Amino acid sequence: NPNPNPNTNPNPNPNPNPNLLQAVSNWFAMRLEFFSNLIAGLAAIMCIVTSSAEDPRTRAAMAGLALTNAPLLTELMNNFLKQLTLLETNMVSVERLQAYAALVPEEPLESLNQPTRATTGWPQRGGVVFCDVVMGYRLGLPDVLQGASFAIEPAEKVGVCGRTASGKSTLLVCLFRLVELRAGSILIDGVNIAEIPLAALRSALAIIPQDPVLFTGSLRYNMDPFDDHTDAQIWQVLRACSMSTPVEEHPDGLTLPLDEGGGNLSAGQRQLVCMARALLREARVLVLDEATASIDMETDDVIQRTLRERLDGVTVMTIAHRLNTILDYDKVIVMEKGRLAEMGSPQELKGRPEGKFRALLERGLDAKAGEE
Repeated sequence: NPNPNPNTNPNPNPNPNPNLLQAVSNWFAMRLEFFSNLIAGLAAIMCIVTSSAEDPRTRAAMAGLALTNAPLLTELMNNFLKQLTLLETNMVSVERLQAYAALVPEEPLESLNQPTRATTGWPQRGGVVFCDVVMGYRLGLPDVLQGASFAIEPAEKVGVCGRTASGKSTLLVCLFRLVELRAGSILIDGVNIAEIPLAALRSALAIIPQDPVLFTGSLRYNMDPFDDHTDAQIWQVLRACSMSTPVEEHPDGLTLPLDEGGGNLSAGQRQLVCMARALLREARVLVLDEATASIDMETDDVIQRTLRERLDGVTVMTIAHRLNTILDYDKVIVMEKGRLAEMGSPQELKGRPEGKFRALLERGLDAKAGEE
């Protein structure tokens, strides 16, 4: 059993509603039988009321031939419609391939081989500056970020909070250049990221997403797909993230096979694996996109302790879902309607009577008290 945690439930049922599928199959079979029997009945009637042969024996032979082959129509129609349905289903794959082939590349492939500052150790300090950033997801849609401007000093731990649709996660979209800016610029160590090839930019940053991304393969492959690190380095980050014990208990060790999406790991273990993968990168800028929003408090404490102990000298930018996780950060950024509403230390923002951060914090405490 490749599952290091026997309490988890790997491989959920891929068919969420088998009763619905069975009902559709029965509906199809009943109507297919009805039409086949209808045709057989019409054939029998035609044999009785019409005849082109004078000899009764010839007429009886033709009627027998027609009535013998008429029931075979059900099986023939069933096989034909099954093959037609299978063909239509498989053609969806062809349609997807055509759609992917028609996608416009994010940037020319020639730029991947061009030498850049990112290949010579950039970034070295990890300072991040947003300068009047304006961004919208598609043409015709309104701007999500409307002139966001702030600066994050190297090695600072900064939490980003705000109401839903305030533009928190959009900051990360801009930082990784998933969508190009409409105006403004983003600088990392004084370099405009628009001048850095995408492959070099994204390899220089590390992210722990809200939904862990794991692929089918071994644990080692998921942590180090390009085989750039030794087993000793991987074990070191696993111990730092409290993931070494379940891996050591499994006979395969680092070659522990993972299902698609990490289905044979618990939600907390999947998040810890992503944490270890980010630490292994040793990037100067680490981003957490509400990484602790869907895990238990114990795993949350492990991640927060690891951030404090292992990320000295690394710039950390956290999209906060639980505000208590960023109360010990250096700065807090409060976003509102795509703009910077407040920025300062948590103690400073908590002390503002009419401050946005204080209102969010009080609302969170009220909600927690209501749940209790």
